[in-house]
Amino acid sequence: MFFGWFRQTEYVDGQLSYKKDAPDLHVIYGYFQVGKILDNPDDVPQWLGEHPHVKPERWERPNIIYLSSPKLGLYPGKLPGTDCLRFSDKLVLTKEGCKRSVWNLPRVLSANSNQLQPQFMER
Repeated sequence: MFFGWFRQTEYVDGQLSYKKDAPDLHVIYGYFQVGKILDNPDDVPQWLGEHPHVKPERWERPNIIYLSSPKLGLYPGKLPGTDCLRFSDKLVLTKEGCKRSVWNLPRVLSANSNQLQPQFMER
């Protein structure tokens, strides 16, 4: 899962700017399930030819390329192996009314959860 620090923006007189008094929030914005690990330049598919990690000088030191799985294994056939998520309050990690470093983790991320909840990742 990928998360980042975000703040709401708005256009004011044609300029994009931060919305006044909008909270700073950590939000989950995507996920990526590793499907294949490439650690040998001979295994790199041709369609990745222009990727910066494929350049010969990159293979002179440790280099790994991760490819996503075609489908998310937790829900076979339901979701792609990688995706950016549309904003939803369900994806906000920052606890409401707190500074951005105080998180309210979704149940799906708790150590006691043995199953990922599909509604958490609505598209």
